[in-house]
Amino acid sequence: MGEHLINAGVAGRYTDTKSYADFFFEPAAVWDITKDRNFIIAYNSVNFLGHFAAQPVPGWNNRFGSSLVAFGSVSGADGNISHSTQGSPFVQSSWKLADKLKFVAGARADFLHVFSSDPFDPKIADSIDVVLPSVNASFVYALAPTISTYVTYNYNRNTSGAPGNGGGLVAFAGPNAAGKFFLDKPAFEQPSELKEAGMTFSLLNSTLFIGSAIFDQTRTTTQQGGGTIEFQYRGIEIEANYQPNKNMYFTFSYPMLAASVPAKSITFEALNVSPAASREVRGNRQTGGRLKAQGLPRNQWNALYSYKLDSGFGFSVNGTLHDEINNNWAGTLVIPWQYQIDGSLFYNTKTWNYRISVLNATDEKNWAPPRYEYGNESILALAGITAELTVTYKF
Repeated sequence: MGEHLINAGVAGRYTDTKSYADFFFEPAAVWDITKDRNFIIAYNSVNFLGHFAAQPVPGWNNRFGSSLVAFGSVSGADGNISHSTQGSPFVQSSWKLADKLKFVAGARADFLHVFSSDPFDPKIADSIDVVLPSVNASFVYALAPTISTYVTYNYNRNTSGAPGNGGGLVAFAGPNAAGKFFLDKPAFEQPSELKEAGMTFSLLNSTLFIGSAIFDQTRTTTQQGGGTIEFQYRGIEIEANYQPNKNMYFTFSYPMLAASVPAKSITFEALNVSPAASREVRGNRQTGGRLKAQGLPRNQWNALYSYKLDSGFGFSVNGTLHDEINNNWAGTLVIPWQYQIDGSLFYNTKTWNYRISVLNATDEKNWAPPRYEYGNESILALAGITAELTVTYKF
């Protein structure tokens, strides 16, 4: 009783990124790929917006990118030349308050300096200094030798980063009163807060583990059309893992998630409806002044079964099922209930692993949401039945 453990230290990081992207070459562009693709040159078309805004990428032939600023305003382009320096002191502690009660807490502060500039115009540049705090605290109480409960709280602030695959740090806003484009400080200090409580069970001589949790999380991020928006995630999660011996393993999980945003914080551009129609958004009516978040199901079920013989041969089967997914804020593009079943045969040795997998074994016509920035007009068709061969060597 009274045992107290502390772990402390300092972490450091430096990043340097040069990234070019063409914001105006949208993935929603439609082309007939059955014809000669040599003639699919969007930049030669006067009907293509990028024809007016794209610039050649230095050192690369027939590669184009766009400035962070186009037509007098921030374009939202993903390219940047940026570097950052980060120093992060941290401390983590565990304190046994009583025989059955333990308190765990931690804190970290990321001191971050960022310089970012437009890859095509070095005059569009700025630097920023922020301190990103992160704190967490948990109480763990053992109701019985096989049952424990916990409550936890976590708060942190995060940078938005670059929304594209190029990486780096870019979040320009403006122009300001002086006509200068500048790094938007709120985009580098986006808060996230999590409150959670749960219970875990160890049953059947520690071969069956069941966990359950309820949670409430708010997270701020940048939305389509600019500005920030606060997402709220409330839900429950149940997970079971059963392994009676070294040969067999089974797991099941079910999360129920209610994700929403304040309706007033969604721009009409993001809704893809006129201001006059904003109160009658079909398929996603406002409830208590909130809209259902896009890109996530409310209910999802996952299961996996795996069995391996002592010889190293084995098989596994897993599946997932979810209900409807809103693919845009307006609720006019909805992915229906769908499922996928995968299976595999494998052979494992100490140094070699061989696996043949069949994905989407029932050849379902499934769909997935893209990045939320493109939710209003895009949807991804997932692959049908697919086979994969994987060989792994361990040394």
